[in-house]
Amino acid sequence: MVGYFQVVAGGVHSLILLEDGTVYSCGINEKGTVPADGVEPEGSTDRLTPINFSDEIRRHGKLVMLTAGASFSAGLTDKGSVVAWGNIRDTSGSIETHHILREMERHPVVIVRHQHRVIVKDTSGSIETHHILREMERHPIVIVRHQHRVIVKIAAGENHLVMLSENGELLTFGDGSMGQLGRLGRVSHIRAQQMVDDSGNYLRVSVLQKGKGKLVLFEDIMAGGYWTAARANDGRIFVCGLNNFGHLGIEPPAVDQNAKPGEGGPELRIMRPTESPAYAGRKFVQLCGVQHMIALDENGDVFGIGKNTDNALGLGTWTGNDDTDHWRYTHLEKIELPTKAAGIAAKLGCSLAWNKEGVAFSWGCDTSGQLGLGIKDDDDEKVVPKPRQITSAHLEGYHIVGASIADNHALFLAAKVNG
Repeated sequence: MVGYFQVVAGGVHSLILLEDGTVYSCGINEKGTVPADGVEPEGSTDRLTPINFSDEIRRHGKLVMLTAGASFSAGLTDKGSVVAWGNIRDTSGSIETHHILREMERHPVVIVRHQHRVIVKDTSGSIETHHILREMERHPIVIVRHQHRVIVKIAAGENHLVMLSENGELLTFGDGSMGQLGRLGRVSHIRAQQMVDDSGNYLRVSVLQKGKGKLVLFEDIMAGGYWTAARANDGRIFVCGLNNFGHLGIEPPAVDQNAKPGEGGPELRIMRPTESPAYAGRKFVQLCGVQHMIALDENGDVFGIGKNTDNALGLGTWTGNDDTDHWRYTHLEKIELPTKAAGIAAKLGCSLAWNKEGVAFSWGCDTSGQLGLGIKDDDDEKVVPKPRQITSAHLEGYHIVGASIADNHALFLAAKVNG
């Protein structure tokens, strides 16, 4: 029997990756989000259904990693190509300025080939400036080909995709209106031929060493919400994107609470990858979240930073809407867990952590039962101020080896004890 390998919770969909590279999906098929067998366009399914990839995509290798945004998904093959499908949008709707984005809505698309690399909604709507974006809505397509650039890891925010090459290069694709692509220009202002080409040069984000003129090389990437983070070979964390709550580890500028709408205000976006002082001094292996950030270091310690309403950071300090002292933290705070953590996951106001023994904990605001604690819809108290162990009859005889959380649901990957 083929085993489960990875679970991924997207904004309106879920994905399961099997050990043999087969992908199952369910959810809302919003412009190709769930291009599974028998799922009607703009329809939905609550049954995990296989996605049949074309022969052209299969030639790029077996899928070994998945990631998902609000309504798009991407997969990495064992050869180093990147495949994507679904709908990428900005704040105004679907971004279709590139044919790949349109293709993603129809079927899975290769966006980075092991020979090449390519590159998806910005804050104004669906990005459709290139045919690739339209193709993504119709079927999966290759956006980066391994023949030109071998990708070794992928990560997704709401509407952008981040990729790491075997040579330590950082590549980004999708909506950049909040600075999450690490490039100054918005997608809508970039000519179609500059959004994707065979070499992938327009996907690459170059970061220079201060005063040295040498390129910074990276060994890991993370993404979520409207931000991107990359860990350099020397352990430094570089960040870009929306930093309105200081969760990227850079103190945000003061906001005039008396300012009238439309008067403008301080720049809360970090448009280029910038070294984050808050994450210095430790080697962080995972960063997760949207408006708050949960950070896991190499020693298994978990820290939080950013927005803390609904006790999203698990510190138990926030006392309500009148609490002006604990609603946000701009420095890392240690989150107390009974044991060292092996993995973490976080989305809007909710977080998970699990240890190597397979015991999981969750905290934050349980709006839809996504914390896995059995909190019911009619329960008055939805806020879990500190990490609470997840227990369930379904977990008897199993231990958790992985998890993924979205704003309204979570998936847990569990293995049989002594299995």
